[in-house]
Amino acid sequence: MSRTKKDILPLNEEEENESDASDIESEEDEEKKPESDDENSVDDEEEEKDEELLLEREADKKMMEDFVSDNDASDVDDEDDEYEDELQKFKDYQVISSLEKQHPEIMQVNYEEVLLLSKVVRNVRGEIIDPLHTTLPILTKYEKARVIGSRAEQINRGAAPSIPVDESIIDGRIIAIMEFENKSIPFIIARPLPSGGIEYWKVNDLEVL
Repeated sequence: MSRTKKDILPLNEEEENESDASDIESEEDEEKKPESDDENSVDDEEEEKDEELLLEREADKKMMEDFVSDNDASDVDDEDDEYEDELQKFKDYQVISSLEKQHPEIMQVNYEEVLLLSKVVRNVRGEIIDPLHTTLPILTKYEKARVIGSRAEQINRGAAPSIPVDESIIDGRIIAIMEFENKSIPFIIARPLPSGGIEYWKVNDLEVL
């Protein structure tokens, strides 16, 4: 059967309607496409920002860890140095205390104290009753040699003699012996005691045998 003109017209209208609908859908797709592209670009930017923030935080965290570790290491070094200093001080103290105990004569006393400690108290008979002078009041040969040698060295270095001396005598040892015989050597002898104390004697207060 052949179609009439009326039968053909609706088909053309349907085709036109379908083509119009497809055009509208394609336009909508084209409109949606830029929006999706914009959304993708925004998402990419946010991801990049997040990555940058993470990197910055990791860098800051690493810097803080390095700073703390350096401080801890410096604190440990300082503690080690303090411990070594204290140990060295303790060792020095032990050495000094041992030397002072075994050789009390090395301990320095001021001049006024030495003068007071060197005064000998005697009774009316000339006997020593001083508790600070208990050893024999006799000059030993070693003390004599030490006194004369030290005094001769002083005179040779320019010290003035304590007695009148002829200008022709220039030997310090001879002058020192002359001073010793005249009991005019201004020396004070320190005698260490077994108890750890020290006795101070003026040379002129000791007898020479």
